[in-house]
Amino acid sequence: MKKSVKIGIVIAGYILALVGAFVLTYIRELAAQGTDAQASQGMFGFGQDILFLLVFGGLALIPTVLAFYFLRSSEKFWNRFAVLCLAFSIGGVLIVIANAWINANGGYGSSSIAAVLSLFGVLGMFGAPLLIVGFLILAVIAPSARSRFLLLTSAGFEILAELYIVANFLLFKKFF
Repeated sequence: MKKSVKIGIVIAGYILALVGAFVLTYIRELAAQGTDAQASQGMFGFGQDILFLLVFGGLALIPTVLAFYFLRSSEKFWNRFAVLCLAFSIGGVLIVIANAWINANGGYGSSSIAAVLSLFGVLGMFGAPLLIVGFLILAVIAPSARSRFLLLTSAGFEILAELYIVANFLLFKKFF
């Protein structure tokens, strides 16, 4: 298959993911007219945004995996990408550790850096399930043992961070 056809397939996949997210969000909006959505429009709008991002993110995994599959022949790319994934996952674990340390030493009211770390922690908490699935899928299609190992290690770090957050929530009813 030609390179231009592969690029076209991936771009078409992203366009379809975008259209699917728009359609599902629009259907939900039509179904909610005349209900409590009118009483709290801001909350409903935020829910629509989250729904759009969730649907688009889920559907966009398909063309993303396809793009990585098309790049399977470039082992150099995969090894560099896997190292970046590992660095990203280690950064997520460090943010979780920093949030736990800040929480143990007086909370988030002490500095703006603590508030920024908390924001990154919340973003990581909600993004981790998508990252875990993505890293595992990429590990399956990775061309070399080294890149597979690095991607599986990345998924493992994300799982550890997410398990800490879930356990903290279940035991103490707070995320950090």
